[in-house]
Amino acid sequence: MKRNILYYPTINIPNEDWIRNALIYWDEISSIVPMDYNDNPVIELNGNMRFLKDEGFFRPISPNTLIRNANVFNTIDDFEIEFLEIIESREFGRVRFPYSGSHRIHNTKMRPPENYDIHNDKVSHNVLHALADRGLLERDSMNSEWIKVEPKTALLYMSLLAKYIAELDTESTTIGTDNYSYEILNFNANSRHDNVSCFSSNLNKVLPTPTPNVSFEKILDFKKDRKDELLKFRQEISNFEEKVSNSESIKEVKSHMIEFSEKIELEVNEINKCFKDARILTVAKSLKSLISIKSPTLLSSIAVYAGKATQIANLPMGYTMAGLSVMGGIELFHSYISARNERITRERESSFSYLYHADKAGLIRITPHNRVDRPVSKN
Repeated sequence: MKRNILYYPTINIPNEDWIRNALIYWDEISSIVPMDYNDNPVIELNGNMRFLKDEGFFRPISPNTLIRNANVFNTIDDFEIEFLEIIESREFGRVRFPYSGSHRIHNTKMRPPENYDIHNDKVSHNVLHALADRGLLERDSMNSEWIKVEPKTALLYMSLLAKYIAELDTESTTIGTDNYSYEILNFNANSRHDNVSCFSSNLNKVLPTPTPNVSFEKILDFKKDRKDELLKFRQEISNFEEKVSNSESIKEVKSHMIEFSEKIELEVNEINKCFKDARILTVAKSLKSLISIKSPTLLSSIAVYAGKATQIANLPMGYTMAGLSVMGGIELFHSYISARNERITRERESSFSYLYHADKAGLIRITPHNRVDRPVSKN
């Protein structure tokens, strides 16, 4: 079974750094691609996606996956209820109409010039009419093959599709993005009374990733040549996530973090030696993951932190890259996510969501809130 990362919210993945990172640390990349009745994409894939598909490293996933599994966990009903709840939420309002400094930007200046098209047979009548009532689609398109939907609403729709489809996919699939706002919409708790606990793990400047001048072809060659080393590196991360998820106490969690920081420092140095041998320049990138909490005992211990800063641990670590010493770090926070995701957290032994991000000032700030972290505007 392949370890697959399902990108959202767009069909074509615009961030080449995200692709480079995913190629190194995953077996396969996917995104949700509308298909015709012969399973051919109805939207043209860009050059990167076509190349990776031809090489066997990109697998398009049809939205019909949700429809074909309609009898599993009432997935379609759950999906529609969650979608309609989110478009009514304040969080979604902030995404549609973000602030610029202290002033709200007018709707006509924020909205892209064209709406997004969603295929008619992928949207139920309930959702269609709900969107029409809220002015989120063009009514004239409701009876055509393609429905024109407000762009950020369409991206939310694709984000939720990814989350539900990942649980039904035949491979070991986890969703991932580089878009912080849509991760928040997918998981954020709306209140203290409608949530479940999880851990937010942050590997800050830890993952060696090829620089932009390294071609995808060279990365794939490296991936084939260094398959065993990359597998060992991935297993260290997965083992850490599983141990943290199944810990019985905060003391045990901290012990696993110390053990992991020691192991991953060695593994990063080994991977960097492999990159150096292949004459591939790398930069240290960051990854945030959401990890389920299995133990009722640990949940009870964490409950006493409600309303307080809940950083469990913060471990700096140093390793070598291109002959230089690099400082990274591992952080672990307690977070709340919406109770709608409780089934996902029960069934996953490790992370159920990944956020890959660049380390640019003002893009993302890690804060010890009791929920999925808030985005910070980039001035």
